[in-house]
Amino acid sequence: MGNIVPIYPPYAAGRDPLRIARNGHVVDAVRMKRAAKYVNMLSATQMKVIGRTHHTVADALSSTTDTVTYRFVGHTNPCASTVRYRILCAPAASVSETVSPRFYWVQKTLNTATGPATATATVTHPAQYVTARDTGTIVPDDFTEVTGSMTVSSDTTYAWELHVADYCRPISCSLYEQSLAGFTVDVGTRNVVDPGGFAEGAPILDRDIADLLATFQTTWKRGGAQYIGWTNHDGSRAALTASATNYYNVVSGALSAAYSATAPGFWTSPGDRATLTTSTVPVVGWAYAAMSAGATGTVRFIDAGDTRVSIGSIGAEGYWFATGSADGATADRYMNIAATSGHAANTITVYAAGLYEYLA
Repeated sequence: MGNIVPIYPPYAAGRDPLRIARNGHVVDAVRMKRAAKYVNMLSATQMKVIGRTHHTVADALSSTTDTVTYRFVGHTNPCASTVRYRILCAPAASVSETVSPRFYWVQKTLNTATGPATATATVTHPAQYVTARDTGTIVPDDFTEVTGSMTVSSDTTYAWELHVADYCRPISCSLYEQSLAGFTVDVGTRNVVDPGGFAEGAPILDRDIADLLATFQTTWKRGGAQYIGWTNHDGSRAALTASATNYYNVVSGALSAAYSATAPGFWTSPGDRATLTTSTVPVVGWAYAAMSAGATGTVRFIDAGDTRVSIGSIGAEGYWFATGSADGATADRYMNIAATSGHAANTITVYAAGLYEYLA
């Protein structure tokens, strides 16, 4: 009696069925490994600018006391480990006493589920000193440029506050994530997939494919762009007095309609984030704000179509958050930030505000 020869295609071809995909096609381990490395590369290098601001020397804060001048908020990339900053400072203004102009960063890990958000951890970074040269006419050679870095945890919401003292006068600042050096880094602790699971001749398991897809999805959900990172450069702002029906443009401080295409605002690009199935782009809005009394304040991010995020019930000074959605049906959208106290007798002060892509 002759031997029974299996005619199931993998056996007939001399292949182990554990090494094939469920659709019957033979898995190319080399291609899967390359896909894993490509996903890792995207996750490790798709970093973003968290915030930036600049203004003239004449508008630079010049205070002898410790004052917060800039505030930035962002959710770090799933592979981020470091943020870098670049600051340009004008020399101290003409003063009679000896001064030591300096700045330092305070970095806060935020729990956004509370309002205002609570800081679960705070790191105060060492002070850095800048030029104290006293000059009647300031030229670019008088400026001091300072760069540095701060360690962060990945996939985490932070606030960064720049403190200045003794007549330190920053005129521009950029804060951005630093890309990682390699494509395959910190497997198990970072948002990466181990390419070793796709060795040639080894089984391609559902677990390995799931890891690949999950890593790609997490990068998409948590590695989104920063749309807006506005901060008032002198650390304060005249209170925006508004009745329950009046809105003020946060950037200019002027009374305005909730949205105006000619009012100071920001261009955003939600269309780059739209998918084949939806043009709705999940976003998070935040504001560092305070009410003079009560908890009726509101900060809104508004484009020509609708209110995209509304942060309501603002009361005590702090970081306030709300989720919403941007409209990715068109590539670019002009957006205003508007604020109201919601009470004729009370005022709202908005120190900083921003908007970024994020999907929980």
